[in-house]
Amino acid sequence: MPSLSASLFYKEVDLLQPITFDKVFDFTKFNARCHGFISSKQEIIHKVSQITDLRRPVVVYLAVSDSLLEDDSITSGWRVGMVAFEKKRLGVTDIYNRQPYLIKSAIDFEVCARADVFVGNSFSTFSNLVVLSRTQRLYKLGEASSCGENAGLSSYAYNVIGDEAGPQRWMADMSDTSLQNISYGTNNVSCH
Repeated sequence: MPSLSASLFYKEVDLLQPITFDKVFDFTKFNARCHGFISSKQEIIHKVSQITDLRRPVVVYLAVSDSLLEDDSITSGWRVGMVAFEKKRLGVTDIYNRQPYLIKSAIDFEVCARADVFVGNSFSTFSNLVVLSRTQRLYKLGEASSCGENAGLSSYAYNVIGDEAGPQRWMADMSDTSLQNISYGTNNVSCH
């Protein structure tokens, strides 16, 4: 059987006809099924403030979609000792906006992957990939758990209730042979 070449693949992609997103994706059905794990800004602020081992003051980098950057209130309302920043407040939107979408995503990924603490949504593919990268770094450092106090590279799932009603500590399950949790998300997260 002949192998599929990249040029053949690109020729086939060029033959695809565009269709509108709403014909293949039903927002009403999605929102009905997702009720309970798509959190509001206030819920996220509250849950992040419940993380007990954050040394304050702490910088909170908000890797949010470009449309949310138009909302000036995104960096307000955080608890004392939590200083929220995003691209606009850092003054890098001009540089950032000149980049293609994938480069923008890669920048956000690297900032989140290298942060002292990461808080994301366990149903987000982006967050799962960040946590996978952070977990791999922990394993390379000889750490198989991020459960203890002052554990480096701590990650949290704000949509899963953990200790003291705060977000659940989170590491990627390196023994899982499937990428399903990374691709589709899960609420079964732990720090092991």
